[in-house]
Amino acid sequence: MYLFIFEAPSLQTCPADFEVNTDAGKPTAMVQYKTPNATDDSNRVSVQCDPPSASKLGMGQTKITCEAIDSCENSAICKFLVDVKGKSKLSMFWENVHQRLQQIYPLRNPKQLVLLILISLLTQTQQNLFLPRNFQMVPHLLSASE
Repeated sequence: MYLFIFEAPSLQTCPADFEVNTDAGKPTAMVQYKTPNATDDSNRVSVQCDPPSASKLGMGQTKITCEAIDSCENSAICKFLVDVKGKSKLSMFWENVHQRLQQIYPLRNPKQLVLLILISLLTQTQQNLFLPRNFQMVPHLLSASE
């Protein structure tokens, strides 16, 4: 005697869409999520997700598909999105420069930041620009209002 089950498994607790940030300085993130629970009349149901939890995903949205299959090959599917957000190395560099400059010179407005960055770049490259060795930038200009 064979038992045929025509009812598909039931997936509970399908994860909601979520966002993660990339690993520092890398274009990917290791994404972990809880595999949904499934129940079925046969009590023999397996759940597989693609891509699986703990996969490295690139920046952008990735659709995760989880499928529950019972012993009679009935199935149920749940889907959710993972959005991997990241920053380019250049934006991370400028963010770091900004943080360091804020520690040295507490700035009151964005114009001061631009001026300080230009002064910093010119100071570091003064030999390449054929500036006289005794040439010095004047940091007190940063206190100007506007």
